[in-house]
Amino acid sequence: MKLTNFNFPQVGFKAAQVNIVAMSDNHGNVQNLPQLVGTIDKNKGDIFKKADEKSTLNMFAIAGDFFMNPHKKGYMTKPELSNGDIQANFLDKVVNTVKGMVKNNFDTVYSLGNHCYDGGDEFVFNKLKDEPVKTLVTNVDLEKSPLVTGLMKDHKNIVKSQVYEVQDDKNPNLKHDVMFVGVTIPSLKGKLTKTELYDNCNKKDTQLTEDDLQGTFAVLNKEVGAFKEKHPKGAVVLLSHMGAPISKMIQKNVPNINVILNGHDHTRDNEVQGGTLINSLGKDNEIIKSVNFRFNDDGDLEDVGYNMYITENSAPDKDVKTFLDKNFEEDVKPLVKMHGASELEYSDKIRYANTELTNFLTSTVAEEARKEIPDLSSVALQSSYVRGGIKEGSTNLNLLKIFDGIDVESQNLNVGNIKGNQLVDIISKNVKSNLEAPTRNTLIQWSDFQVNRTMIEQISKGESKNSYADAVKCRNQQTGKFENIDLNKDYKVILSNKILSKKDFKEVKDNFKSINKNYDDFFRANIKGKNYEVNVDDKVKEQRVL
Repeated sequence: MKLTNFNFPQVGFKAAQVNIVAMSDNHGNVQNLPQLVGTIDKNKGDIFKKADEKSTLNMFAIAGDFFMNPHKKGYMTKPELSNGDIQANFLDKVVNTVKGMVKNNFDTVYSLGNHCYDGGDEFVFNKLKDEPVKTLVTNVDLEKSPLVTGLMKDHKNIVKSQVYEVQDDKNPNLKHDVMFVGVTIPSLKGKLTKTELYDNCNKKDTQLTEDDLQGTFAVLNKEVGAFKEKHPKGAVVLLSHMGAPISKMIQKNVPNINVILNGHDHTRDNEVQGGTLINSLGKDNEIIKSVNFRFNDDGDLEDVGYNMYITENSAPDKDVKTFLDKNFEEDVKPLVKMHGASELEYSDKIRYANTELTNFLTSTVAEEARKEIPDLSSVALQSSYVRGGIKEGSTNLNLLKIFDGIDVESQNLNVGNIKGNQLVDIISKNVKSNLEAPTRNTLIQWSDFQVNRTMIEQISKGESKNSYADAVKCRNQQTGKFENIDLNKDYKVILSNKILSKKDFKEVKDNFKSINKNYDDFFRANIKGKNYEVNVDDKVKEQRVL
């Protein structure tokens, strides 16, 4: 198989061609879907080459996490609807709009992502059963998954794999075959009740090894092997919501895959390993990618090409934009007025470093919470929960995205006391985990605490004689200054259900009680009470992670 950077050799014939446009990790971002679809429309001539010919197959591939936090509500135009309702409506709209551009020989394949299960397995499968996509459940253990097997009997769009026949351009009796398979990261223990993934566990994805994934490799080899036995020259495309490191493990252990469309780790890389193109699809609709390949007259796969398109360079698709504006008229109106800065930017930096965005969010939640809990020392926020920033003119859709990285139930907050020495231990363990994988093992950001990440790293390497207690300071609420933490003092802090479920909090969990509110409740109450005026003051600009 020959790989090219999208530029096909200039030859005068072909037998069959396959065009794929791919995306991943939408994370429920409906507001910029018009621009994503506009990017496909703008570049459809390159993406869908020879789209109208009978010997061409045109595919739209979504490698997971179109959905996120589906039970959350808060829309102004349609307050009765949840995130999941909205996201399902947009999936239908996007797929059918792209189909309208291509018209012929078109289908959509979908693999589930970890956030697709935010609302549980019953929610996502009951949504996808009615969507115009083929949902690939290759690493679902069907013998232990009554929900999926039951739906598969009545809904032909939920499948273990999907094979497409592409007509040869010269021989009407000859078909070329392409199989699509899809897998989901198996670190989903606790989210699934009627579905079982092979290798399902509580391990972080960064800690998974080849030994942990033997069931996944086995089921893929079985599915791919059966296809290759029947169609030895056929092509195999994997939609992998696993992240590139695990996608590489899959290629090593399942070598007959030709193309892997990779999601989950938010990278944009292209890599060839063992003759397999591993193409990562980014995040949040910032890019789309295309993959194109063809079969020659001998039926052999050749000339695999790929390209990436930056969506910010395209105008929004008018049809999808009209759909957005019509259905969310109040939610797309500008709300926020900024003072002291024009934007509090969201980026992956929040997962491992100091940012003004997380300073503002934790301070705002703490300020509102102190109206009920005056002696509150700090609010903790795992930075991966944050999925959006704030800027001049931010809309309600923008504000709804801010705490969208965690489902509603897990976002519920608890208040309790932790001794200073326990806090130091918890914070230092979190930082050391973050140092191992900065964007995956994310920092817990704290209001009113200052954490010296650099010092903790030096101590852990034996490069500093300081203690971990020297790396954690707490704000004196009277003076406003950061002071050394008192190891024997009780500190009243707010933690989410999700944070409290972590093993490092096992010893203090019983100290906490629910306050029946979440980050959104406190944040929205505070910012609404200030008429959506956002002040970026010295406290927001201070260094809390050193």
